[in-house]
Amino acid sequence: MTKYTRKELIEICELAIVQESAWCNRDSCSAQLNIGQAWAFLKAGVPYKILRKGNLQTNDYIIWLEFKPMDFGSFENGSRLGNEIAYLPTKQRMASANGGDWY
Repeated sequence: MTKYTRKELIEICELAIVQESAWCNRDSCSAQLNIGQAWAFLKAGVPYKILRKGNLQTNDYIIWLEFKPMDFGSFENGSRLGNEIAYLPTKQRMASANGGDWY
């Protein structure tokens, strides 16, 4: 099973951005927004885990992440929001898209 470092996940986010002119799916916009949020959380040092069980399982084509960003409660009582879910394409999935829309 592939292990991903924060640095590798940030690199994947940056590689996964596809020019709007190459989008070819009605959900391409939301997929790109998802990448942007994941990139921001990763760059900001937000705690995360790679999901490997249940319905959202990381595999050869998709990496599922759960983030636990700070929210209002974090400043009031030290709790974290949690359950911000994002997905990234794997390098294999992007390679099969040949520079195009991987979604």
